[in-house]
This record gives sequence, structure tokens and C-alpha cells, in this order.
Amino acid sequence: MTSIKSETASQTAGPYVHIGCTPNFSGVSGVYHEDFGSTLNFPNNNCQEISIQGTIFDGDGNPVLDAMIEIY
Repeated sequence: MTSIKSETASQTAGPYVHIGCTPNFSGVSGVYHEDFGSTLNFPNNNCQEISIQGTIFDGDGNPVLDAMIEIY
């Protein structure tokens, strides 16, 4: 298993609010039928599944409990 440590800027163009990307998860219904990314493994997609684990820390070194990671 490979461990990657990466430090990002303390503030990007955000803050980005997760409610806009995951309204159903956030309790806001009627925006999208299902949240983007809620279904990642479709039948016959012929892809290999991977698992990513880690902890996001804020600038003071405290874990961020509600972090959202965008993967492309």
C-alpha cells in the first residue's frame, strides 16, 4: 500500500458547500434524483475498483470530519 502525503493551500477559491453537490445526503430533497457520485459502479463498466483511505487535517492539525474530496 502506498502512502501519499500532500499539503494543499489553506484556502482555495471556496469555501465550497457540500450541499450543492450532495443535497439528498444533506437532507435537501427535490434537487436531483440522486446525488452526483452516489452510484459509481455500474453493471458492465469493466473497471477495477479501488479504495482510498486517509484523514484530512485543517491548518491547525485537527481532523476535518465533514471533508469532501473530488476525484476525476
